[in-house]
Amino acid sequence: MFGNDEFELTVDDSLRQSIDRGLVNSRYGIVVLSKAFFARDWPQYELNGLTAKEVGGEKVILPVWHGVTKADILPYSPPLADKLAVATKDQSATEVAKALAKVLAA
Repeated sequence: MFGNDEFELTVDDSLRQSIDRGLVNSRYGIVVLSKAFFARDWPQYELNGLTAKEVGGEKVILPVWHGVTKADILPYSPPLADKLAVATKDQSATEVAKALAKVLAA
């Protein structure tokens, strides 16, 4: 989720503290929404942190829909379902990467 070469975990690090540090220092968060995403707690914890950053009106979350549709996301989070997203079913991995890179370069 974080594109920082300095971000590295060591054996004695706290995963939650490392995730929190990454969230605080990240300008954007690429969130790959999939069925596995909705089944696990850690990705949702990270999404909550990114959502808190967006409360001030700042665009932070860059959603990628992988094997899910708006109808799948809507029951989980109507605001997240309303965001314009890149969908892997419509584009190649290269096209998805280019679309994300365009936003990250701005």
